[in-house]
Amino acid sequence: MSSIDTLIRQVNALPHGSTRAEAGRKLWHVAQNSTNHVERFNALSATLQSVLFGGATDYFLALFPQYAGFRREHPEAVNLHDYVWRLKWLTANLLNYPEIPLERIIQAEKHYDESLREAGGDRRTAIYLAWQNAFDTGRLDLARELYPKFIQRNRDENSDCHACEIHALVRGALMVDKDPKAAIEAAKPLTNGRMRCASKPHATYGQIILPVLLSGDADIASIHHRKGYSLIRSNSYFLGTVGSHLAYLAAAGNADRFWRLFNVHIPWLDQNREPSSTLDFFQGAAAGCRLLAETGHRK
Repeated sequence: MSSIDTLIRQVNALPHGSTRAEAGRKLWHVAQNSTNHVERFNALSATLQSVLFGGATDYFLALFPQYAGFRREHPEAVNLHDYVWRLKWLTANLLNYPEIPLERIIQAEKHYDESLREAGGDRRTAIYLAWQNAFDTGRLDLARELYPKFIQRNRDENSDCHACEIHALVRGALMVDKDPKAAIEAAKPLTNGRMRCASKPHATYGQIILPVLLSGDADIASIHHRKGYSLIRSNSYFLGTVGSHLAYLAAAGNADRFWRLFNVHIPWLDQNREPSSTLDFFQGAAAGCRLLAETGHRK
């Protein structure tokens, strides 16, 4: 085993977070001069995964053109399954940068669809991705049109894990159907501990704590907050989800805990520079600061 292969294994063994993201950066710095194309491709794949799920989406987007170029120049060295997965992550995360026009996002969806079929995958995941992008960009009629096309097809090896798909259904219930009760019900396989992955139910708790609180179940909302926050407290990838927890604390009137968590996580703005996550964080922060002003907690 080469030294770069050893580094790849060491990076992949780290938990997702800023440490792994930085290790991924250093891995690519070492590996990009390798003359072994397969080794370089594997190192770049590991780096892309590490930085994305460590909160450095901007670095992921900056590196991806090299990844796509690598496929064009050295197709024999490319693991198409790995490439397609990272292309899916790219297409999903373009929406988090408002300066990227919708036309570019639609082009990325089509490229993902074509690459997926080239890799032998079913179109289900391409439809699933386009469905999520549709409701995230407010094209709700398109989202309603795509949903049955996605849900009626069979899963394959390119599908998101069950936990991620359930999380998407929760978001769809909130954003397309405007049905908080349906979202809370859809989230139960995640919130009752039956399913999980690297990022779920971490983000799911952030999605539903306010709907649960506003439905009148303050005790369950508090439990979801405690469980959810414990899962995200050490990874700046979840900056936006922290904002959801701050908004919950503001709605619950818990000014002291809001202020404590706000001060803990505001340094994350230097690590995660994704605009949508920053917006979500500041929305929760604004609600909490309003609470501080209204209750006399002026600091």
